[in-house]
Amino acid sequence: MTACRWPLVAFLVALAELPVHAGDSHLDLPIPAFESVLESDPLTIHEASRSRPRIAADITLRAKVEFGADQRVVEVKLRPAERGGGSFNNEPRYELAAYHLQFMFLDPADYVVPPTAVHALAPSDLAAHSEAGPTFRTADDIICVVQAWLANVINPADVLDQTRFESDVEYARQVGNLNVFTVAINHMDSNRGNILTSRDGPPRFFAVDNGVAFASKRSDRGEVWRKLRVDRLPAAVVERLRHIDESKLTERLAVLAQWRVVERRLVPQSPGDNVNPSRGVRLKGDLIQLGLSTREIKEIAQRMRRILNLVDSGKVKTF
Repeated sequence: MTACRWPLVAFLVALAELPVHAGDSHLDLPIPAFESVLESDPLTIHEASRSRPRIAADITLRAKVEFGADQRVVEVKLRPAERGGGSFNNEPRYELAAYHLQFMFLDPADYVVPPTAVHALAPSDLAAHSEAGPTFRTADDIICVVQAWLANVINPADVLDQTRFESDVEYARQVGNLNVFTVAINHMDSNRGNILTSRDGPPRFFAVDNGVAFASKRSDRGEVWRKLRVDRLPAAVVERLRHIDESKLTERLAVLAQWRVVERRLVPQSPGDNVNPSRGVRLKGDLIQLGLSTREIKEIAQRMRRILNLVDSGKVKTF
């Protein structure tokens, strides 16, 4: 049972100094603590069931899991990868990329993707809960996306209320944060439940399923969040976009996870040099990497520039 760790020490130290936002009421733990827990090893599943039992094809689990030596138990969404490490609507690297991309233009209190990580689990750890098999032919382990389960949220048919957007400044700011994010990742799955909103308290929005995004095949469930749905955006977010270029995106997103195969187990490694920039799932000898390809990163930069062009032309206002 091994976890893929991203070097988060500096990030977590800075995050811990921030005040706890009301949005943390949606999580079992404050964001800094959840980040730390998700990076811990080992991961032990105490109980799990299909998150949407009415959908026969759904393989996502709602699970209570224990992380690390401190024996913290938290509720998470756990989704095993398909053979080969990626398939339509099941792309661990896209889920990781979506989570890490938001760091570049949102404050932690405004994150729209809950804490997300990947773990490599032995088949015996999942056998009682899933029929998933080894992700790669060279190892026995199963790559799983692990994401914090959200509480106090609802899944309306459409989270955007245009009337409230016009009258509630904080609501408009949070919708703007979400929409910048969905455009940046090329969100292409409007299936109900993929975007959630807070049940009560301060307005918040969450994108919890980002597998059909970036360079994915198109979905038949709608693409309403692929483009800007609002005519004004938070000025602070727009200003941050101006400082993000392809080079910075590459530094953040090109290598998101890395393992070394040792006696058919996946041993986590710190992300290293990109062994094949043209691909997202990379296998070289006993090394396995997940990240975004050069083309996928270039397209993020292009979508961000299109947002800025709309602002600079006056078609989209800031506040």
